[in-house]
Amino acid sequence: MLAGVPFRMAFFLILVALMNYMVDAYYEYAASAMAAASCCRSIFRAVLPLAAAPMFHTLGMGWRCSPLGVLSVPMAFIPSCLFATVIRFSPGANFYNRLWEEVWLGADGATQQIY
Repeated sequence: MLAGVPFRMAFFLILVALMNYMVDAYYEYAASAMAAASCCRSIFRAVLPLAAAPMFHTLGMGWRCSPLGVLSVPMAFIPSCLFATVIRFSPGANFYNRLWEEVWLGADGATQQIY
């Protein structure tokens, strides 16, 4: 039970970072993006227990949690890779440019002041 605390904390922090990213990236469509992420997360949480029983039964005593551990190590780098990708590609993205024109620039092309 105590070993699950760091895992849950890391999972929660990644979830919060993902939600913040989606709000910043998709602005007025953030609710739809967060709903899609929540659905994917719920599907993963529903499928993993169904796969866990056969996996634990098939693998031996020493290898039961190894596939999950091997999967977790590369996933630890996903937030930093997302951050680097967003910094590099976000301003040049087609969706970002269109959203910038629709939301932040008025119909006449004048910049709106937002406080």
